[in-house]
Amino acid sequence: MDFAIYGSKINISLETTDKDNLSDHILLNARITLVTTVKKTPTPISNRKFAEEITLSCLNNSESSFSFLNSIHEEFIKNKPERFKLVKPRRFKLYLLDSLLQIEQDEDLTKIVQRYWTDLYNNNEEQRFST
Repeated sequence: MDFAIYGSKINISLETTDKDNLSDHILLNARITLVTTVKKTPTPISNRKFAEEITLSCLNNSESSFSFLNSIHEEFIKNKPERFKLVKPRRFKLYLLDSLLQIEQDEDLTKIVQRYWTDLYNNNEEQRFST
């Protein structure tokens, strides 16, 4: 499935052609190389709790806006590793693909896809208008 989504990761190179064949068709030998997709790395985001702690402590300990900004700057420089936290990327939820792969009988695929999208639409509308 990854290769259907990332078609640029498929490399096809023509190696030889056999024109001396007795058939009227030309025989082609090609090499197909599949580059696997790269795993996503964790994303750094700002550490909100750390920022709130520093802001409150600097507000309580400063006498002017200049001293407040200087103390925040110093705290952020001192605590550089704590400024960010890493968040793992979310996995995609492939409900439609899972339901299509679990088909045992000859059902109409268009009906399954339509049912999936109508259910998704109805759930979104319920959440949108509920309080």
